[in-house]
Amino acid sequence: MAAELIEGNGDEVTIQVKVNLSGTMLEAEERIQKACSEAGMLVSAEALKRLENDGLPVVVGAIKSSKRCASPKT
Repeated sequence: MAAELIEGNGDEVTIQVKVNLSGTMLEAEERIQKACSEAGMLVSAEALKRLENDGLPVVVGAIKSSKRCASPKT
């Protein structure tokens, strides 16, 4: 994985991204895009963990959604 979560402190996270720039410009751009996508997924996952801590359902208009169990599937 090109992106790594380094630290989570309160409402902030620190990520590290490592990208190989060798090869053609197109190849490098594809690796940059993949690394940025991985970084975004890591940060989004951390944000979701923090937002869904209280266990209460999310209500938007007349639609009520609740979190599934965070335990691994069997």
